[in-house]
Amino acid sequence: MRGKGWTRIWIGIALLLGLVVSHGVEALAQDGAAPSSQEPITLELSVNNWGDAVIQAIEEGVKRFEALNPGIKVEVRRRGTWDDFVVRVVSGVPPDVIAIGLSIGEHSEAGLIIPLDSYIGGDLREKIIPEMWSNFTWRGKVYGVPALEHGPRLGMVWNEAMLQESGLSVDPDTVMTWAEFFEYAHKLTRFDAAGNVVRVGYDPRNGQNSRLYTIAPSWGAEDYFPEMGVPRINHPAIVEMLQYTADSVFGRYPGFAGSTDWYAIAERHDVAATILGAYAPGEIASRDPDLKIAVSWLPHPEGKKVQQVNGWSLGIPVGAPHPDLSFKLIEFLATDVETQLQIYAASGFLGGSVAFYQELAALETNPIIRWYVQSLSAADYIDSPRPDPFLPRSDALFAEVRDKVYRGEGAAGPLLDEAQRVLEAEMREQGRL
Repeated sequence: MRGKGWTRIWIGIALLLGLVVSHGVEALAQDGAAPSSQEPITLELSVNNWGDAVIQAIEEGVKRFEALNPGIKVEVRRRGTWDDFVVRVVSGVPPDVIAIGLSIGEHSEAGLIIPLDSYIGGDLREKIIPEMWSNFTWRGKVYGVPALEHGPRLGMVWNEAMLQESGLSVDPDTVMTWAEFFEYAHKLTRFDAAGNVVRVGYDPRNGQNSRLYTIAPSWGAEDYFPEMGVPRINHPAIVEMLQYTADSVFGRYPGFAGSTDWYAIAERHDVAATILGAYAPGEIASRDPDLKIAVSWLPHPEGKKVQQVNGWSLGIPVGAPHPDLSFKLIEFLATDVETQLQIYAASGFLGGSVAFYQELAALETNPIIRWYVQSLSAADYIDSPRPDPFLPRSDALFAEVRDKVYRGEGAAGPLLDEAQRVLEAEMREQGRL
């Protein structure tokens, strides 16, 4: 959430300028005629600020779409900031298709994107991994099709050389308890002559290690954020997770402050294990192509294999002049295996289609990538965060408490209880409770 009242402010602006208005979202969905050969139609595809190789791969997919749909041209553009996107929608000049993640909840509440249920048939639903739809479903309506940089987000990534040096190994099919994991982490930690930590087995501030919604399921708090219910950032399992982690690292190694560098495992080489998703091998190789890594399931108190899906979808902004053609482009890019393979080859990003994962499993020999791909069928539980506008707020409140606990400024229980009171007060103020 971008601060208290952000959604209400933009709803007011949108209503004032008549965007979410006279024809309504359903009427907008009926606009847009098929292009004639005399009047080619140009669609703007607005994507993230991904690297040139990813943009080129998307553009190659667009060329195949254009070849199949004479009379339609597509321009691929990086979108800029989210404020830029909002201004364009409010001004009546939105892109035709927008790459959008869990902020779909905020943007749908503000009336900035349209629901896609009338376009999504059973055939398309079956082509996408089922759990991924939940990422873009809000108040019973789907606002985005899982498409780009999506996929499995959880895996414990280990520095293979550090494991071997310490006489340790990890089984990619075994789930440790968190107590067992921290015993490994302690054996991987190193000190200088003065007793200062120069390498830590696990730094809770790296990677996905500190994000509430990615770490909570692996501590048994799968139910901490019920759909349209009251989040529980003071869930007993979350309290235990935070206090246990703080005691196991910062309490055990006084003076160690940790680093927020996501890729300390590859850039600083002072951490042995970190939680990263299917993007990890590509991102790590771009920083240290020689670093050999291993991957395993995240620890879990009951030995449960937990995976999570999350990423980016393609949606249609309110006011897009040809929503039917926009959706045609979305469906193509989300299900075209060649496009997704090219994006994968360019960056390691995964998509959302079942056929893509089947093809990748058949083609990819890298055991790390294969582990992530196969984890979706091997998991006991697949977590799929919903795009609730209060999800980022709960994460931010947790982060404030987390940092205090890590610094030894209080215990996890009372601090999380207070954060819970703040969250519920804000939800009441915005009409959610």
